Amino acid sequence: MNSNMNNKKKNTVVRTTILLTLYGVIPVLFTAMYFIGNLYDLESLVEPYNLSIIAGAAGYMVFMSQFLIAARLRFLERIFGQDRLLSLHGTVGMVSLALVLSHFALKYMLIIRFGILTLQSALGGAALVISAVLAPIAYLILQGRRTKIGPVDYEKAKISHNLFALAGLLAVIHVYLATSTWSL
Repeated sequence: MNSNMNNKKKNTVVRTTILLTLYGVIPVLFTAMYFIGNLYDLESLVEPYNLSIIAGAAGYMVFMSQFLIAARLRFLERIFGQDRLLSLHGTVGMVSLALVLSHFALKYMLIIRFGILTLQSALGGAALVISAVLAPIAYLILQGRRTKIGPVDYEKAKISHNLFALAGLLAVIHVYLATSTWSL
């Protein structure tokens, strides 16, 4: 009986490790694939444009993966447990926001330099604003903290949290309008 429990725990640890590794490696892999054939040398990797693409592509992948966690897939809940999955969702959401903010800061430097403001950048900006407003509020609610306006009704919080789907749609359109996406 004890041996059987130990095997189950080991299997759970192995599956958790594999899933977390994939969760971290897939955005890096797809971002790296984006640059195959488009990178002239390693020094050009640290140019603001390329750094913005790296941050944007990784942020996009991580942000979109949030919808998988939010879907509450049963096999993920069985492996991780709902509490750890919610914790992962909150942490990864903040990582995604940091990547997207980095993408924005680098792109904004280029917009100031070259003066190019487009529908694509406006849609990306709208997705960023939605995320930047909702993410800290969602984090506080998940931590069980009160906001400045007092306790938050769960149903109202859930409805506002669902506005991330709108941010996701705007991000998808933003990515498809990118001229660098057309060359793939």
